[in-house]
Amino acid sequence: MAASAASFTSSQEEEIKNVDALSLKIKQGPPTAALFVNRAEAFEKLGLLDKALEDLRTAATIDNSAKLQDEIKSLLLRAAKQRSKAEEQNSLPGLLAAISNEAEDTADQRLEAASKLAVLSKDEGVARRIVVEGGLPQLFAAIQKSSEASIEPTSASAKLILEIVAVLRNSAQIKENSKDLLDSLDQQLIFSLVPLNNIQLATKSLDFFAALVHQSGLGWQSEVLDNLRQLLVDCLKVGTKDDLRLAVANTILRSAGDESSCFFLVQGPIYSLIFQLCSESNEKLRNIVPLLLSRLFENLQGEKEEAARRVTRDLISRWLNSNPQEKTLSLLALAAVFNARSSYGSSILLSPGIMDEIMDIVEYESESVQTATVEVLSNACADQECRKKIASRCVPFLTSMARSQTSTKLRTMASGALIKIMFADRALESKMLEDNRLAKSFIATLKSDGADSQLKLHAVEALAYLSLRPVTKELIVDDPKLLKALISLAKSEDRATQYGVISILSNLTIQRRRLTEEEQQLQKLKEVSGDSSGKPDPLDNDDRVERRVAKVISAGACSALVSAASAASTAGLAEVTAQVFVNLANDKKYRGRLVQEGAVKALIGLTDKKSPDNAPVSASATKAAHALAKIAITTDPNVAFKGERAAELVRPLVALCNGQDALQQFEALLALTNLASFDDDVRTRIVLAKGVKAMEFLQFSDNDLIRRAATEALCNMMFEPTVFQSYANSTAPGRLRMMLALCDVEDLETRRAATGALAILSSDQNACRLMVEETRGLEVLMGTIFGEENPEILHRGVECVKNIAAVGGKLAQQLEAAGAVPALRLLVRNPNQEVAVGAIEGLQNLQKAGVNVLSKKIIQQ
Repeated sequence: MAASAASFTSSQEEEIKNVDALSLKIKQGPPTAALFVNRAEAFEKLGLLDKALEDLRTAATIDNSAKLQDEIKSLLLRAAKQRSKAEEQNSLPGLLAAISNEAEDTADQRLEAASKLAVLSKDEGVARRIVVEGGLPQLFAAIQKSSEASIEPTSASAKLILEIVAVLRNSAQIKENSKDLLDSLDQQLIFSLVPLNNIQLATKSLDFFAALVHQSGLGWQSEVLDNLRQLLVDCLKVGTKDDLRLAVANTILRSAGDESSCFFLVQGPIYSLIFQLCSESNEKLRNIVPLLLSRLFENLQGEKEEAARRVTRDLISRWLNSNPQEKTLSLLALAAVFNARSSYGSSILLSPGIMDEIMDIVEYESESVQTATVEVLSNACADQECRKKIASRCVPFLTSMARSQTSTKLRTMASGALIKIMFADRALESKMLEDNRLAKSFIATLKSDGADSQLKLHAVEALAYLSLRPVTKELIVDDPKLLKALISLAKSEDRATQYGVISILSNLTIQRRRLTEEEQQLQKLKEVSGDSSGKPDPLDNDDRVERRVAKVISAGACSALVSAASAASTAGLAEVTAQVFVNLANDKKYRGRLVQEGAVKALIGLTDKKSPDNAPVSASATKAAHALAKIAITTDPNVAFKGERAAELVRPLVALCNGQDALQQFEALLALTNLASFDDDVRTRIVLAKGVKAMEFLQFSDNDLIRRAATEALCNMMFEPTVFQSYANSTAPGRLRMMLALCDVEDLETRRAATGALAILSSDQNACRLMVEETRGLEVLMGTIFGEENPEILHRGVECVKNIAAVGGKLAQQLEAAGAVPALRLLVRNPNQEVAVGAIEGLQNLQKAGVNVLSKKIIQQ
């Protein structure tokens, strides 16, 4: 108790000392009723009624007097009243009443009540009750009253408002509450909630407004939001604190979710203010612009999209023809548009007169204009048509800037742009890549602690292009410090930087595509004729790729990829991240590490990514599913896919089976085979995902490996009751016919899987009848026990014959006629015990059915 005394008042400290002294006396003994009674009184003064009651009851065991019993009853009554009072104070009405209490000496109680309600309102039920039970007027009144006092960050009134706004934000997350919140919100109070001198309160209030706008469905064009729109405009203007401008930008980002709102924002003053952020020195403000533009553009379609393009073009054109400061802004804005959506940017840059306006006197412009011009040209190279235009028009300028001795940033950016162009200009390519000096300069930039994020972004983009060359790949992986810097940048909040780094990792780890036989012959003919073009670079041989993969994984690539996957806000980033996972999962020795570092969860998240045209399966989802398939092939489901994780893999794997890529189909089938051995829930999920239908379809594949994998998967699915019954009581005889046919193919593994499926089915009498009635059914089954050398197939075949014999009657006679008795008698002497025992049981079943199993001549194999 003494150790806690510092947190109590002086009077409580005395009681604590008293408790400690009494406890010592009780310990030293002998314990008396009086000691326990006195300590109970001290506990009660400290508010520890349970401990007080415990001491009184102990005292009663020592001295069970009527007086002591009365004291116990009295204490129980006081404890009940105290609990009742506490419950009342902590109830929703009690908390709201405490918050509304304006007495001067209740400031601490008001703040405590608001803090409790902020926590409780995270529960959806409580958040609803606040509105239903009329709590909003009390909360807004408390804000109004407190805002009339000081709202400095450290003031009591500001702290109270902060907690109440947290309650309102939680309530705003519920759609049904939005109308009541808007009706209760005094429009003038909006400005009070976003004070310039209290960024924490302003940010939390903007979070509340963003949730309210999003859930209300009114859109930013609603008149109800006039004051809020004006507030955002005022806060975005130059001169406002950067933190507040960033909070406003995030509010727009979170709340612009429908076409009408996005179109309204594009047409209003907020749109041009968003572009103004491009010229700010604050990196976070600059980086949020492409994200905002992307959110606005992605929600616009048809005529509204075209109108947004015109508005954007008109803004940029107007600034472009103005003073140097606005010209710089126009170029930075165009660069941001390219980052957000290259099709918007290209439509502006390729508009008549725009390129000429940018390039005509650029050699004489200020360094800021030149730097912004290079940034536009660099970003524009992502578009094929723009790249061609830049290659024909801008190479001399970029070459001049790449030799700049005054600005490292300008030199790096221009060199990066030239690297992107060189793929459209072979002469430029040979000139720039005559040695590794250029790559080494970008590597130096990335390893430099002094380079800013924008400079590193351009270095990353340039290296992403250069890393397509095998010699550059080796240069990168042999530099541990560079790999460490890249892995760190892969976790960046800047999506462009993240995309560039993940692209580099993809180039480092991807295996060379296998040439078809026809392509190999053509390559040989080229080499004979002295043409070395297209000859594979030995630095991209499998052993070199494996070496690079090992170094990338050792550098911590897995954690970086998991981070990128969780933040993959664009289809491009999601796709390239999934591709790297595929590359790393190619080698089975790294699959366990991928599982340990969270790859499975990240990949399942990527399989939920939709393509831009809302196609059911995007490129990123397909690649993520392929990586999952590779991992699931060799990983024990009980270890790697605990809980619902195994079931979550089913849908993406079935989607791969329904695709067109043979390798993906094959590996998805192998993965499903492994998962189907896991448990009934997973097998049921495969059925619900129409996985069995996909497996049956792939049994008809011309590819032997796919046909085999499909049959193996179906064999494991026979343990699922509905699948079993669909074969055992089949109204579509083609299913069983296909399985019988596959028992007679050359491929050993396919035969083994097919006979395994039939062995499972043969436990059902109706399935036995269907097998025998099928054309060539008995002939195929007898082939599995006569003339077969593989013990696994023999065991499965014997199981089928044994179970058919057990049905008896006509089926037993048909087996006898087909030569089952001598075949089984021969297998009785088989060295494999399972085969021999099965043969004996088969003969016994035939004998029970009235077949003479002793006089048949043994057939010589």
